[in-house]
Amino acid sequence: MQMTDKVEMDIPESVGIVMLDVGGTMFKTSKSMLLRMEGSYFHALLESGLWKPDSAGDAYFLDLDPHLFRHVLTFLQTGEVSTSGFSDIECAEFEAMLEYLKLIVPKFQWDLTARAQYFTLSNYFRTIERKAAQNGKWTSVVVKQALVEGDFRIRVDSSHENHHFIIGLAPKRDASRITCCVSFYPSGEVYKQALVGTLRPIRAGDVLTIRRGPSHVEFIVNDGPRQNVELEDPSEELFPRLHTWRQGTKMTILGE
Repeated sequence: MQMTDKVEMDIPESVGIVMLDVGGTMFKTSKSMLLRMEGSYFHALLESGLWKPDSAGDAYFLDLDPHLFRHVLTFLQTGEVSTSGFSDIECAEFEAMLEYLKLIVPKFQWDLTARAQYFTLSNYFRTIERKAAQNGKWTSVVVKQALVEGDFRIRVDSSHENHHFIIGLAPKRDASRITCCVSFYPSGEVYKQALVGTLRPIRAGDVLTIRRGPSHVEFIVNDGPRQNVELEDPSEELFPRLHTWRQGTKMTILGE
């Protein structure tokens, strides 16, 4: 079902502040915050031109639990989801609310702890861009969550003409180091201390998949061939990490 199918009435141009009547409880928040996630229910509500305020005080009525909805606003503001103190029923209802609102909780997000001066974040901590600070010097950033199994997918949105970036896996304690346990270079070379194989060079718009198995890691550019790398310690917790050299390098973590 298209999101616009959920809205039924005309709406004038929305202003910067939005009033929401959620199950009889009023919420006042910014339009920009509600629109932070592309394709969400709020995009249809406020941008489609198919709905108008239908509650007192020019508010939009949402037939949802206001107690749980407070946590939706926290997620929109911070990108973090906390269900601490929720009962099993509340957890299930909150997940259903996020699904209804078409709000996807990212599995992987960049961690800018002590690195904010070098990068800008957007798209709920999934898109990262190198700033001018320390331009021409290697700077690293790590993902908050370890890649325990499955896929980590990252798209190269833009990079310097000579590339100058490295994507790999490493222990989080080594976040300031340039080397990784396993690394992919934009030339297509895959390293584990030494060169282990070569894929095709990566370009803007391409997607790199890092797939972790029980004892190995695979690197895949788009849907091309795979380069397998055996891990020295299959039980070691490894985090995706990006190293950049030049201003303007921009990457986006993709969903599952």
